[in-house]
Amino acid sequence: TLTRLGRDFYFAFSMKMNSKYDDIDVNLTVKERPTALSGSIIGAYHFDKVVYRGALSPGQRQADEKAEQAIEAVNQYIIKWQTEKLFRDTYDLELPEI
Repeated sequence: TLTRLGRDFYFAFSMKMNSKYDDIDVNLTVKERPTALSGSIIGAYHFDKVVYRGALSPGQRQADEKAEQAIEAVNQYIIKWQTEKLFRDTYDLELPEI
């Protein structure tokens, strides 16, 4: 992250993720793009796939609210991703070869 807004979001997001998932085995990336008008565009990514994206304007309370929204989106994505991973056809190729 680049700004205080992004840092506040990342702190809230990471604390909530760590408290919700004790042993998560998914790597997520948080990226921030500051804008002149709306504060920042913040996103959570998994393997360069956008899992969550939202606009973040100044205010500590909004960083917490956006972090909650991101947690919900990431939670739904992780469930879907793990389910697809379990039922992926690996008859000809193993998972690392796909």
